[in-house]
Amino acid sequence: MSTTTNLIIQYIFVGLVIIGAFIWIIWKLIKLNKKGGGCCGCDLADACNKKNLKMKPPKDCCG
Repeated sequence: MSTTTNLIIQYIFVGLVIIGAFIWIIWKLIKLNKKGGGCCGCDLADACNKKNLKMKPPKDCCG
């Protein structure tokens, strides 16, 4: 193999690693956004989480 072939293989490998890193970052951001945990380190993160909010029972007309 010539040196240009080796360089092409190296650039392809590095490009694939960089693309893989970007895909992993995007995957984690989407997953974090779905969980509702985007307030990492915030004191009110637990209060803002929609899963922890309790719905009030509906008022009935009799009581």
